[in-house]
Amino acid sequence: MATIDTLQIPAPPTSFQNRAPNLYTLNGAFLTIVRRHFSEPENLEVPELRHYVWNKDDKESRILIEPVYRWNPTNVQQRPAVIVKRGPWKFTQLGLGNRLHGTPEQDGYAEERQVVAVIGSHTFFCIGTTGLEADEIAMEVVNVLLGFSQVIREQFCLGKFLVSDIAPVSKVDECQDHFGVPVNVEYMMQWNWKLLRQSPIWARFNSQVLD
Repeated sequence: MATIDTLQIPAPPTSFQNRAPNLYTLNGAFLTIVRRHFSEPENLEVPELRHYVWNKDDKESRILIEPVYRWNPTNVQQRPAVIVKRGPWKFTQLGLGNRLHGTPEQDGYAEERQVVAVIGSHTFFCIGTTGLEADEIAMEVVNVLLGFSQVIREQFCLGKFLVSDIAPVSKVDECQDHFGVPVNVEYMMQWNWKLLRQSPIWARFNSQVLD
């Protein structure tokens, strides 16, 4: 018989396992991944980028990593940047009436289980002071997203997660001295919920005609 010291203690569930991913939690999670990657020079595979260390203090940070709604071209100056932007989310029906078919619940409630598929995307705009630098930053972003894609898929409760494409380098309209390379990722998940059937309020009254 195994002693208590040899028993495996399961890891606590992540916040994504307790609560379905949504528009803002995924955006924050992707930002955190890229920021953590650029926060330590030894994480960077391209030697020329190891002096571009991210810091939560904007005055000390050598690279900007922000969501698109905090993007301000005047703050870029001569620093590179990674700007994270969510793409559209599309909902796809998986079954008739979005119903999840299977064994009925045994908890005594008349519940209807439903499910839809959600297909989404995010873009990481990798901005550098030269075209080569923008490409190098894009490769760093691809390395971390592709290398940890299986971990990201599992931890974020996604059915699919992959780097779909790397767009060509081009001039950034807002910053004429900077070049940008978009890195696009695609993912898929399921949203499940239960619908508890109750009588509408107007159907809960008893009416009687008195003689």
